[in-house]
Amino acid sequence: KEINSPLSKFPKFIKKKNYKLYDAYANTALHSIDLFDFFEMKFEDILFSQIDDNNFLCNFNSLTKFQKKKILCQIFLNSSPNKLWDEKMIFMYEKGQVIIKFNSPLFKKVSHKISIFNKSKNETKNISFKNKWCFNQQTLDFVNYIEKKNYFNLNSLSGKNCIKNYENIWKFYINKKNKI
Repeated sequence: KEINSPLSKFPKFIKKKNYKLYDAYANTALHSIDLFDFFEMKFEDILFSQIDDNNFLCNFNSLTKFQKKKILCQIFLNSSPNKLWDEKMIFMYEKGQVIIKFNSPLFKKVSHKISIFNKSKNETKNISFKNKWCFNQQTLDFVNYIEKKNYFNLNSLSGKNCIKNYENIWKFYINKKNKI
């Protein structure tokens, strides 16, 4: 479904041929970017971006207030023709990586999955939370916060930063494409 309104205009740097692609990934990508923002991980350098009908991929360096070194992060979104949900976040470190695999919001009682790979020991630890970290539980927790008037300390700048980062990924992709 396409919604046209004065509030949903595309950035000027997006060509008309890319409107559907930009719109197709906007919601999911913004949620992923928002999660990095929640972890207070700032986009430092975009290293790579690839956007097409099947995938949205962005590698970037990130820095948090707890780290002195930048870490390599990746957002990978898959637009599979068989409609499978394949959404994950990958945090890459020098000696391992952490992958958070998100389940479809329609899976109400299934936890997202975390895999932690330790390169020096060559082992992977898989973690799930038995209904504590599923979409349904997140929704219930959010409603409880609202009912208790225990709001988060976020403001509109958080949303603006997410949109700015999404647009910067697209700008990087467009500039890279134009150089080829």
